[in-house]
Amino acid sequence: MDKKYKKEGFRLPEGYLEGLTDRILERVAEDTSDLPDKEGFAVPEGYFDSLNERVRTNIAPGEDPKVVRLNPWKKYYLVAASIAALIVIVIGFRMSQAEPFTFSDLANAELESYLNETDLGLTSYEIAEVLPIEELEVNDVLDTALNEENILDYLDENVEDLDELNLEYDE
Repeated sequence: MDKKYKKEGFRLPEGYLEGLTDRILERVAEDTSDLPDKEGFAVPEGYFDSLNERVRTNIAPGEDPKVVRLNPWKKYYLVAASIAALIVIVIGFRMSQAEPFTFSDLANAELESYLNETDLGLTSYEIAEVLPIEELEVNDVLDTALNEENILDYLDENVEDLDELNLEYDE
């Protein structure tokens, strides 16, 4: 910033405020004002004494004066604006309320990463005891899904004699 902007406020000449009141009173006492001595407008004498009667004579007796309403639709605009504001508030309030977060909302990847990153203090045998074996399938254990086409491709590449696979069990 420049040095000229670092200066604070205004400065008054020394002794400026001393005797200020006296100087103001002297100017008021002098009759050197630019205001006129007489008012610019004049009302005839007795004008307001007979004004009421003159107004009543101009109005026809028994005739209702014409009434012009100012802003007749204003109250409808106010009602419509308040209803619109109420609707906006209700919609905004409902949008701000989030649905409760449930366990089914979690993705499988998030669960896997949590279990991999968190040390539960359980061995693989303890976890195996908790898992239900009846509902467990081969595809649940493998990373890739095992289908018939993959099995046949593997057998074609790795097994020379398919008869070796036909094992007979003695039952």
